[in-house]
Amino acid sequence: MFAVSPADDARVEFSSSKDGGPSDLGHRVTSRWSNFDLRRDLVRALVRQAGVSALCLDETNALCALPPEILELDVGTFGDGDDGGGSVPFALIRESDQPAVLASLLRARSHGVADARVHRTGSEEELVVHFVNMLDEWGVLVILVGGALRPLLEHDAGVPERALPRRLIHHRDRTGRVLWVDDATELLLGWTREEMVGQPTMRFIDPADHQRGMASWVGMLTGGRIERSRIRYLTATGDRRWLEATVTNFDADSDPGYIEVELIDVHDEMMALSAAKFGEAQFDALTESLPVGVIQVDADGEVAYVNRWMRDLTGVDARGGTCCDGVVSDDREIVEHAFAAAISTASSTNVDARLISAANGQHRHCRLRIRPLGLDEDGHSLGAIASIEDVTETRALHTRLFDQIRTDSLTGVANRLALNEWLGEHLLEGVGGGVTLLYFDLDGFKLVNDRFGHEAGDRLLREIATAIERAIDPDDLIARIGGDEFVVARSHLMDDDGCARLAQHVLDIVDCDIDLGGATVRVGCSIGIARTGMPGGGPIVLSDADHAMYHSKRNGGHRWTIHTDALRAARDSDPSEQSSEAHQSVGA
Repeated sequence: MFAVSPADDARVEFSSSKDGGPSDLGHRVTSRWSNFDLRRDLVRALVRQAGVSALCLDETNALCALPPEILELDVGTFGDGDDGGGSVPFALIRESDQPAVLASLLRARSHGVADARVHRTGSEEELVVHFVNMLDEWGVLVILVGGALRPLLEHDAGVPERALPRRLIHHRDRTGRVLWVDDATELLLGWTREEMVGQPTMRFIDPADHQRGMASWVGMLTGGRIERSRIRYLTATGDRRWLEATVTNFDADSDPGYIEVELIDVHDEMMALSAAKFGEAQFDALTESLPVGVIQVDADGEVAYVNRWMRDLTGVDARGGTCCDGVVSDDREIVEHAFAAAISTASSTNVDARLISAANGQHRHCRLRIRPLGLDEDGHSLGAIASIEDVTETRALHTRLFDQIRTDSLTGVANRLALNEWLGEHLLEGVGGGVTLLYFDLDGFKLVNDRFGHEAGDRLLREIATAIERAIDPDDLIARIGGDEFVVARSHLMDDDGCARLAQHVLDIVDCDIDLGGATVRVGCSIGIARTGMPGGGPIVLSDADHAMYHSKRNGGHRWTIHTDALRAARDSDPSEQSSEAHQSVGA
């Protein structure tokens, strides 16, 4: 359907149903867009734009009917009713962009609105999509496609209190020059894209932090893939704002032509850390109001302070406790080590650990950002402080949506995106073992569709996918990669005899009577087999298996062909040429 820029980040709050299921996904809007009238007026303003169409998601992110409040606005339905299988409509999104759409869904659910430029699958046409969270009021999250981005921003301009984004994305070249910034940058820092693109990054960093910023950049280029640092960025109004920069240096094989920098707004947290040096009263007043946990330990590792959020979650207080109180036993070592490093070596560390809820004993997944408090006049450590964010529900939602975009909505097996990721993981440098792919296409599938209809064809695909999935090894992967084409992937190089046995097994499974509810049909399949141990060879081995499959189909179908160098040479010299040296066999 559409692809979005990964510019937005969100902290989503959830509540669980009594049986622990996802039926009561929280959708409380926590930004200034919590005002229903503002969001309703925004929807109406967007609908008035020419060419805008709508679709709606329910609280489980499944497509649903337009509510009366939308229908009365006389807006068209986007996608002509194609529901993409009844779940989040990823089917029409560019495959490479599907992970990015999660950011906008999260942003809209927690902050009320989100907008982005998007693309449809197989098209260069750019659309605009607006997300407006009306779950509490109308029972739907409204998605409006078309129009322009500016009306949302102009509608926003008259509101005195502005919800600032916490996450920015910048692209830079290797000299540090800005190539691209997201829309959130203007909201947080005030600089427009036109003002930043083409400029050196140092122009927008506090001169006092130039040395640290340069050291982090050089460390990223010459050392590991990722560098993190906290730096004060200059705003367009002349203020300074603390941002935590995460710089990713892409591998040469996957270099997209830029270096991506993720910037997280940590200004409030850094101000909290600074407040610790100016008196307990000021520090308490600030940290007690933070929507995250705060725990401070002294140089001996004993708890000196915990804020209300932390006390409410774990029951830990500041009377003789340690940094590991309230932490699940299996995670205590990593937490203790991180605090010890902050105290002894002034190291800043982010760790994930599970905390035990004092209310019900449940384990809550939390992210701890642990920072040293510096040294006293004698050079002794002042201890460490950490902010704690509960990410349990956010992790669960990410996991569920992550799985959704890697699953074929019709058959329930893996899709092409999942297969490509599987190949990338199993064909890394030094992994070894290689892979074997069995690529098959159904013979006679079109006849089933033409005679019995697409619903029967869909049922046939589901039956075959389920039968193959049950028959292959647990470590194998089956993926539907389009139409009636499937791939069985095995994580080692098989010899010709092993390939023959597996291919015959698949032929036997497919070539059987299948009940479609009122009709029994039988189809066969054409199989192509290819193998490789070459790092990064996923696209090549998939193409070879595809070519071998078509070789089988051209020779009558219901057979398998093992791809060989001779078959590749025949294809390269003349794609229509038949190679007599391909290993092939007709099913018994």
